[in-house]
Amino acid sequence: MIPAKSLICMAEESDSPINRFSSTIIGGRYHVLEALGTGSYSFVHLGEDMATKKRCAIKVMSVKNEEHIQAAENEVTALRRVSRVPAVASLLEVESTDENMFIVTEYGGSTSLQALVNRFQYRGLDPASLRRVASGLLKAIRQCHRHGVAHCDVKLDNILFTQGAVTLIDFGSAFVEGRQNNTRLGSVAFRPPESFSEDFKLDARAAELIDAWGVGLSLFCAARGIYPFDGASMFELINDIRRVNLDQLFQDFENDQLAEMLRGLMAPVDRRWTVEKALRSRYMSPTKTKVLGFLGL
Repeated sequence: MIPAKSLICMAEESDSPINRFSSTIIGGRYHVLEALGTGSYSFVHLGEDMATKKRCAIKVMSVKNEEHIQAAENEVTALRRVSRVPAVASLLEVESTDENMFIVTEYGGSTSLQALVNRFQYRGLDPASLRRVASGLLKAIRQCHRHGVAHCDVKLDNILFTQGAVTLIDFGSAFVEGRQNNTRLGSVAFRPPESFSEDFKLDARAAELIDAWGVGLSLFCAARGIYPFDGASMFELINDIRRVNLDQLFQDFENDQLAEMLRGLMAPVDRRWTVEKALRSRYMSPTKTKVLGFLGL
């Protein structure tokens, strides 16, 4: 096993963010400020609503070819469907030029689950914080699924945790029911074993189970302060994920109820729990479990 902070460098190397969009005004209202990070063909900036002085996040996506255009339109469609879902950064504005699409969303804070795992390496989050993260994340994903959207890139960097509240960000890999999806699955490090098979087909059910795995793996990292897979190369990392041994992974897990839920979320695809089932687990319903135990049921 390797520390969670190491996997980002191995799995997702990218150029440093640049500030060439700084001072741009979107929709006559949103001021682009400094760059926060980069993606394969996008930049994310901090922004400010000039009317309210509230912060926002502004994603700048290249639309120079058809693939990029389809990806940008898919993300906007996903955000429009889930913008009213609690714990999802709501869509505020979209503006396009010949070369770029600007997507403005609520600002969920600067503290990602990745940052917290780095801070608490080999220890993990405290039990109360971990349960709040699990609850907020599972409920957000469940609501997205009910709106016909699967995130398909649930990972530590896309989960913000600020003042006890979870915010799910970055729907750039989302599967949207009813669209001709050309979804590019998210980070290799957080993809499930079946997604690497040559005969893998992405549909609504498969996309929801990708989310379940991503939730399970993210919560495992948050609980233990480590990323459980290893590999000196991308090829070796993928092979390690495909050979996952859940008995070994959870052999010294202290919280039996949490281990039960995470094993369910990370189980082989034909036995994997949905997020709905995870929300009904003993870990997520401790009061109910205690009452039933008291009654001898």
